[in-house]
Amino acid sequence: MRLACCELERAVENLDALLNQSAPAQQIDTHPPRTKNGERVALDDVVVVDLAPDADAVLLGKKRVDRIESSLARLPARTRETFLAHRVYGRTYTDIAGDLGISTNAVEKLIAEATLQVTCWMEGW
Repeated sequence: MRLACCELERAVENLDALLNQSAPAQQIDTHPPRTKNGERVALDDVVVVDLAPDADAVLLGKKRVDRIESSLARLPARTRETFLAHRVYGRTYTDIAGDLGISTNAVEKLIAEATLQVTCWMEGW
């Protein structure tokens, strides 16, 4: 809310700085310290959850990326180009066919071939 109001007044040049400055203030506004007879009381019901993946998951993810990169590198150039155009960049078969000067049916076959090969090479990962 503060960011939206701030943007109405002027353009935000450094979003990180704005968030670092306004987030603690927002926290204070939203969750004022609980007091009892003027003394601060600790919040025992606060739970902090770390959602970052553990080191093993990060390492496994890197290995998977390496494996898929090597799998894609094994494909013939035209097959790889067609596969990436559709699967990564979201291009339609018709658009790809037009760019490559081939039929839509040929694009379908290239993508099916690439999908089969990459799936086989990634099996177990």
